[in-house]
This record gives sequence, C-alpha cells and structure tokens, in this order.
Amino acid sequence: MSISLVLADDHPLTREGMKAYLAKETDFNILGSYADGESAWAGIQQLKPQVALLDIRMPGIDGVALARKIKDASLPVASLMLT
Repeated sequence: MSISLVLADDHPLTREGMKAYLAKETDFNILGSYADGESAWAGIQQLKPQVALLDIRMPGIDGVALARKIKDASLPVASLMLT
C-alpha cells in the first residue's frame, strides 16, 4: 500500500526535484505539488493525503502555519517540514 502525499515548496527546483525523486519510489503516491501555502491548503482539504511535505518558508501561509491549520482542522495528515 502506498503513502499518499502532497508537496509544498516555493522553490521550483526543490519542488520538482523532490517530486521526481519520490515518483521513482513505489511506496509513494504524489497527489499534488504546490508553490505556496494557500494552494497547498486547498489541495490538502480536497485530496486528503496521508502526508504533507511542507517548506517552512513560503509566501502567504508558511509551512508552520499550514501544519497548524491541518492540526486545527483535525485532518489525519502527518506534516513533515523541509528547510
């Protein structure tokens, strides 16, 4: 069974690199990739991934605030921070 996840990072090279790396792994199913916290939040609410890989510093909603929103909404999503 694969782990569903979303990526959120405002740096395209980092985001695409992580996406390419994780796409090679059969244990992961990438549901979405986002350049900012607002669109990541919308995707997380809609797609309901098991894991959210979040950049700490992003425009708008940063990774820490986004993890807090996930927790406050009682979504069963594990948040991992990228620096």
